[in-house]
Amino acid sequence: MPKTYCFGERIATGGMAEIYRGQAKLPGGALGPQVALKRLHPHLLDDRAIVQMFLNEARITQRVVHPNVVRILDVLMVGREPVIAMELLNGSSFGDLRTVAAEAGRHIPLGIILRILCEACRGLDAAHRAVDGAGVPLRIVHRDFTPDNIHVSVEGHIKVIDFGIATAASFRSGTQPGTLKGKIFYMSPEMIAGGAVDHRADIFAAGVMLYEQLCGRRPFTGQSTEEVFARIAEGRPRAPRSFDPSVPERLEQICLRALARNPADRFRSLLELIRDIEKVRGTAGVASAAEVGAYVRGLFPALPLPVEERRTHPLLNPVRGRSFSRLILGGVLVGAVGLGAALRYQTSEGKRGALKTFVQPGDATVPQLRRAAQRMLTLGQGTGALTAAVQLTDRDPADVEGYLLQGRAETLLRHGKRAEAALGKAQTLAPGDARVDVARADLLEAQGDLPAALASLNQAIQKKPEGWELLLRKGELLSSRGLLEPAASALKAGLAHHPDARAEAELGSVRLRQGHNSEALMLLRLSLKQAPDLAVAHYFLGATLLALGDFKGAERAYREADHLDPTDARALTALCELQARTGKSSSKLSAACRP
Repeated sequence: MPKTYCFGERIATGGMAEIYRGQAKLPGGALGPQVALKRLHPHLLDDRAIVQMFLNEARITQRVVHPNVVRILDVLMVGREPVIAMELLNGSSFGDLRTVAAEAGRHIPLGIILRILCEACRGLDAAHRAVDGAGVPLRIVHRDFTPDNIHVSVEGHIKVIDFGIATAASFRSGTQPGTLKGKIFYMSPEMIAGGAVDHRADIFAAGVMLYEQLCGRRPFTGQSTEEVFARIAEGRPRAPRSFDPSVPERLEQICLRALARNPADRFRSLLELIRDIEKVRGTAGVASAAEVGAYVRGLFPALPLPVEERRTHPLLNPVRGRSFSRLILGGVLVGAVGLGAALRYQTSEGKRGALKTFVQPGDATVPQLRRAAQRMLTLGQGTGALTAAVQLTDRDPADVEGYLLQGRAETLLRHGKRAEAALGKAQTLAPGDARVDVARADLLEAQGDLPAALASLNQAIQKKPEGWELLLRKGELLSSRGLLEPAASALKAGLAHHPDARAEAELGSVRLRQGHNSEALMLLRLSLKQAPDLAVAHYFLGATLLALGDFKGAERAYREADHLDPTDARALTALCELQARTGKSSSKLSAACRP
C-alpha cells in the first residue's frame, strides 16, 4: 500500500517549488518521522517540461546513495500533483552561511570552507560515478553546483541538494540541449557555448566557489550577462595570490586548474580535486565535521541543536518550525530594539554613567533618526538602520538623506532590488549628489560586479572632482581588481590631498605586489605611525618583510595582525605558511596549523 503524507508548515520556497515539513501516516493512524515534502507551484503543473524536470530530479537523486547527497525517500502523486519526500535537513545553505558571515563582518575560516567544498564534491563525485541497475554509467551532471545547492547542517554534515536541472544518460532531460540554465557565474565555457557537457562542468563550478573564498570576488564578472559569458569564454582569471599574497601557492594552483578553459586541462574527477586539497597543510588544512557544526551553530543560534546535544542541554527550549515570516518578524523586532538602543546612545553621547534619556523610535526627531541610522550602519545593524531610514522617508518623501540611508541599509541586508529602488529615488531628487553614485558603487561591489562599481565611482568623481576620499575609494576598488598601476595612481592622488592610514596601507600592498618592496615597507610603516592598531597594515607589513627575507620581523607583524583582528584568517594563514617554510613554530601555532 502506497504511503501517504500529511503536510505541515511551509519551510522554504523557490522559483519552481515549495518545501513543507511533513510526516508519513503509518498503519493504525500513527505518524512517522518528520520529512521534507517538495511540491511544484500550482501554476506550473500544466507545464509538461517543468513536471518532467521535477520528476527527473527525484529519479536521478534516488540513484545516488551517498552521505553527502540529500536522500530521496519517496515519489508520489497527490491527485495530479507530483510530490517528492526527502530527508528533513537541519541547517543552512552554504550560500546563506556566506551571506550571514559577511553581514556579521566575519571571515569564514579557510579550513571550514575547504571541509564544506570537499564533502560536497565527494557527494557529487558519487553522482558522477552512479550506475543503473545493469551497471551502466548514468553520466549524471548536476549543472547547478552552487553555494545555494550545498546544505550544511548543525552537526557539520554537508549534502548536495537540488538536482532539478541535472542530466543523466538514462533519463530524458526536461531541459532542451543548448538552453542556458543554472547561475551564470558558475557556468563552464562549454555550457555557455551550448556544446557537449560532462562531469567536468561541475569541476569548473567547484573551482569558481573555491576562487570566491580565496579572493573574496568572482573569477568572471561583468556589467551584463553577455560580458560575463565573454569573460568565462576567454578563461583568463587573475591568480588569487595577485589579490592576497597569503593564499597558499598550492591552493592557488588547484583553483586555477579547476577553472581551466579546456575541460581536458581540469582535474579528471572531483575525487582527484579533493585529494589535492587535502594534501595542502597549514590553516588550509580541512576542518572536522564537529568544527563545521560548531561554526554553523555560532552563526545561526536559533537553529535546533543536534539531537545528542538537545538531550543533555539543561536549559534548552529549542525553536521548532520557524517559518520564513517568523524569521522576518524576528529580524524586525531585533532591528527595532537595536534602533532604540542607538537612539538612546545618541541622547547620552558624551555623558558618563547611566543613560539619562530614553527616546523611542516613534518619538525621535529627524536629526536623531539620521544619527541613529548612521550609527546602526557603522555597527553593521542593517535592520535597525532600515527602520530609521524608512521613518525618515515616511516623514518627508523628499528627504534625499533618508533614501541614501535606506539604500545603504538594504545593501547591508543584501536586498539588491530594494537598494537600487531607494538609490534611484535619491538620484531623482538630487541628480548631482555624488553620494548616490558612491552608495551605488557599494551596492555593485557587494553584488560582485566590480567593473560596474568602478564606473559608478567614476561618475561620483566627475560630480565631485575635489573629493580626495573618492579617489582613495577608487584606488581600493582598482587594487581589489588587481589593476595595480591605476590603483597606485588613484591612491597617490588622494593621499596628496589628505593623509589616511588605511589608504597608505592599501598603497603599500599595491607596491608590494608590483615588486617595489622598499617603497611598500616605507608606506606601511607610515601607515602604522598614524594608526598603530590597524591590523591590515600589520598584515601587509608581514608580507613585505617576508619578501625582504626578514622572517622574524614577518612573524612579529603577522602575530600582531592576528591579535588585533582574529576574525581575519589571512594573518594566521600566513603564519602557518611561514611555519611550513622555516620548520619552526610554537606549540600553540602548531596546533592552529594542523594538517
